[in-house]
Amino acid sequence: MPVKEMPVPFTRQTPILCLVSGFLLAMVTPIASAETPNRGALANCALIKDNTRRLDCYDALTPPEPRVERAPTSEPEPVNTDQLINNNLSAERAIFSFTNSFVTHRPNYILPVSWVRDPNRTPESPRLGAIDYDYYLEN
Repeated sequence: MPVKEMPVPFTRQTPILCLVSGFLLAMVTPIASAETPNRGALANCALIKDNTRRLDCYDALTPPEPRVERAPTSEPEPVNTDQLINNNLSAERAIFSFTNSFVTHRPNYILPVSWVRDPNRTPESPRLGAIDYDYYLEN
């Protein structure tokens, strides 16, 4: 009589499936066992006409939430304005101590007149297209 092969009930994936199903069961159990108010009791509370009694009925169905204490507020530290002014003045002195003069935009730039060797007589912008000056540019 030949020996029949028995089907192997466990495969490599069986332990993984057991772990996953156990994890899912552990996740769902607290959700299912959480206290939820009875729908009939909620409907009965909704039928109460007196506002105070209706609120008491709803409060009796749900447990109170724990109170969260607020952190104590501390007063802001006073600002020393004299020190702020001194810091700003020393920063300005440091900036202007390098040259003690203005830095020019171009070497040929003289206030209030400027001179450019080759002006752009037909300026063009991607948004506006070609535009023209209202006056004639001279070299």
